[in-house]
Amino acid sequence: MKVFLTLLLLELSILNGIHAQPIETAFEDVKNLCLPEMAGRGYQNVGHKIAAQYIFNRFQKLGLTPGIEKPNYYSEGYQYFSFTVNLCQKAKVILDNKPLKPGVDFILYPASGSFQGCLDFENLDYGMGEDWEGSKVKGKAVYTQLGYPEDYSTKSISQKIFEPQTKPAFKLKMASEYKAGALFMGREKLTASFSGFSYPFPIIEVISNKYKWQKIRKAELDIQMQIDTVNSQNIVFSIPGNIDSDSIIIICAHYDHLGKQDSAIFFGANDNASGIAFMLGLADRYSTQIKPDHTLVFIAFGGEEAGLKGSNYFANKIPADIKSRIRYVLNFDLMGNGEEGITVVGGEENPELFNKLEKSNAEHLYIKQISKRGNAPNSDHYPFTQIGVPAIFIYTQGGPPFYHDVYDVPDQVRFPEWEDLNSLISELIPGKKIK
Repeated sequence: MKVFLTLLLLELSILNGIHAQPIETAFEDVKNLCLPEMAGRGYQNVGHKIAAQYIFNRFQKLGLTPGIEKPNYYSEGYQYFSFTVNLCQKAKVILDNKPLKPGVDFILYPASGSFQGCLDFENLDYGMGEDWEGSKVKGKAVYTQLGYPEDYSTKSISQKIFEPQTKPAFKLKMASEYKAGALFMGREKLTASFSGFSYPFPIIEVISNKYKWQKIRKAELDIQMQIDTVNSQNIVFSIPGNIDSDSIIIICAHYDHLGKQDSAIFFGANDNASGIAFMLGLADRYSTQIKPDHTLVFIAFGGEEAGLKGSNYFANKIPADIKSRIRYVLNFDLMGNGEEGITVVGGEENPELFNKLEKSNAEHLYIKQISKRGNAPNSDHYPFTQIGVPAIFIYTQGGPPFYHDVYDVPDQVRFPEWEDLNSLISELIPGKKIK
């Protein structure tokens, strides 16, 4: 019943926003995708499914066609897939009788294991090799800080030799070998993510300068993690091409995010409610204002935060007759800013697309700058590059620095270059204005 009421309220929100300005509708999309009922669009509950239904309804209201025509693939508008991921069920941490706040004081490492009980606390400072060898850590909650000790900061030779010991992989290896009861890793910023496996002990990431770690004596933990199978979905809709309907341009963005860790909600406003809002804005533009020359296929991908699961599934299951028709893929992720311009990942491998953007920007001065990077497996464009389909990933520069944390909320999404970015990206999506 709660899910039905949530979808009904969102349906009313969509209807009320039909005649709003595109930028107003974009803000409304971001806000709706970050409602508490969606719980960070994660996998522990139905949050990611509510988000998928919301996007499905938005495509329908814009008059797009479910699936890909000629022939009609994914005609229901959905493509289903599943994957396994390590999910947080409970996260309670108390240090010397002081409770820590999830998302603010600590997060769980993606491959954390479970534990309930009280442990003696051992501070290993930076946890270099000699620290572990000289300490009795078996069965204890062990703290170690990532990075270099101060006396290493000016010693380039020492830094090069000992760099592996400053990384999480080394701390995890040592904690496993010395059979620590729990591992606390100190860092400057808490950045959450997912894993498909777990260690046999809990792993807690904390802000390194927030506590006097050498004075802590006890850690009381109630950490419950579980490897679950998630049934997810991609949402696929299209607009037929006006001149060359046999050729396809894919426009995509992922809708899932990091969900919850206990009471902490990772709303994911910029990552990637903003990208979904931008994609929906393009769908609106090409369904009401411009007839596209080529068929446009819009895909909202699930499972991106768990390792590009949805886009990998789509790319590797794509029929040969569809693949041969794809001109290129435009992927949008982190689109909520833009004061400092945009970055085009894969711009180096796709000079024709990048140069077209750069030329248009030079003529119209849409945004401050356009930077390019080489291809990288950091968003949903990547699986397409692995099957030989040209693809780029565009993200905005500037604005608030919040990423994969509890501070990435709708109020931080500003869309300062919304109209100009729409005009710029339209250079890659040719069409004719509807009179």
